[in-house]
Amino acid sequence: MTPTQKLGRGSFVYTAANLLQRGLSFFLLPLYTHYLSPNDFGILAVVITLNGFLTVLFTWSMPAAIGRFYFDYRDEPETLREFWGTIVLSVLFFSLLGGALLLLTGPVLLKPVMGDIPFWPYFAIGIGILVFQPLFQVFLSALQVQGQAGRFALYSTVQLVFNLLLILTLVILMGWKAEGPLFATLITSILFFMVALFTFRKDFKWVFRWHLFKQAARYSLPLVPHTLSAQILIVTDKFFLNTMVGAAAAGIYHVAFLFGTIIITFVDSINRAYVPVAMDALEENKASSLEELNSNGMILIGGYCLLGILVSLFSLEMLKLFTAAPYHSTYLIVPFIAFAFVLRGVYYILVNILMFKKDTTRWVSVGTFSGALANIALNYYLIPIHGMAGAAIATLASQLVITVIIGKLALKHEPVRWNYTKINLAFTISLILSISTLKLSGPSLLLLFFIKVIISFLAILGLGTYFTGEKYYYFRLITHVPQLFKKTGNSS
Repeated sequence: MTPTQKLGRGSFVYTAANLLQRGLSFFLLPLYTHYLSPNDFGILAVVITLNGFLTVLFTWSMPAAIGRFYFDYRDEPETLREFWGTIVLSVLFFSLLGGALLLLTGPVLLKPVMGDIPFWPYFAIGIGILVFQPLFQVFLSALQVQGQAGRFALYSTVQLVFNLLLILTLVILMGWKAEGPLFATLITSILFFMVALFTFRKDFKWVFRWHLFKQAARYSLPLVPHTLSAQILIVTDKFFLNTMVGAAAAGIYHVAFLFGTIIITFVDSINRAYVPVAMDALEENKASSLEELNSNGMILIGGYCLLGILVSLFSLEMLKLFTAAPYHSTYLIVPFIAFAFVLRGVYYILVNILMFKKDTTRWVSVGTFSGALANIALNYYLIPIHGMAGAAIATLASQLVITVIIGKLALKHEPVRWNYTKINLAFTISLILSISTLKLSGPSLLLLFFIKVIISFLAILGLGTYFTGEKYYYFRLITHVPQLFKKTGNSS
């Protein structure tokens, strides 16, 4: 199977599963906006956001070592099992220790981000989730790096469905508020912690090898500032809104953020398939493989820009479909968030060379830390003036800082010669088009919708021509999906 076929097949499986999961999650939005007040939803958003940040500290970014060192040890099964066992034991130890310390010191330590939200029960439940959740993520990382997209999709989807059903039970039938979704996630984390232990048990040994731990730590610890900085980009806006404006503002903003993250559904799914393909091509270091990687990367960037346009154009219609009236006006900030995640997709492609070379992972932190500082400063300055719009602009600007810096740092190591001018032009025009259409108006909603459809069609043709020379390329991609499974069957 060629790199392009691997990428296409993996991308399809991951994206299909992620779209299913995202679709199921979106059914929670009417539930949340109906049964939870903006203040309750804000509490939920702040706790979940904080958990994403603390997960990095609880794991030392060790799951990243799963992906990188698999390629070193895949021909040594016994060493690989010992390496993964060392990672599992390390993550379990750090999670338990971190959880105990936070339960003891959390009311004081987390006070700057808690605002008026009580530590008990909300943040305490969140800490419980942090203790049990990381192991399942390690298990999924192992499936991903082995190219087992089908199993990855199955386990992650079953986890989401179970969590969703439990949330529905607690919120609708039992009348719980913000604590309902949090407690449901805690129960789900405990259950799938046990699932991961049982299913993964044959792939790792219950041993701790100090030399393997040091090897993993040397690789992953330089990534901790990077991963923390990446989380700052996600958490800062909601924390500042919570403390400067209130939990309700954070909740309303979080809805717009969720719609903007439709882009990340595709970006993260495709990246799961892209990373193993990129690592193989960089390891092989043949001109033909690198050229194919370049072509695929540019096609992906064009697709991300197209998704940014589509989400921005139809955000108002989606908000009206899935949320209550108080949330509808947030369509004005969706494009800024959506294109921040378009930039995230570009960043994922450019950063691979720095993740591949074991002595350059520290440089990844330079870009993300710079972006995190910019994000904090911009949120602090813009939110008091522009409120939620200021938070959205800060998110876009800080992701731009990261992507530019990573592009510069990767340039001298990169065997794939990316066309930066082409990327910059496509992104800029797509963003301007998306923002300029926010004020579109017409005599009827139907006519306005039709105008947006025409703009979308022209964008598909334009980006296809620009990146591939074929104006119908992105339409044609859909027809190629069945071919991805012809020769080897649907066994990924």
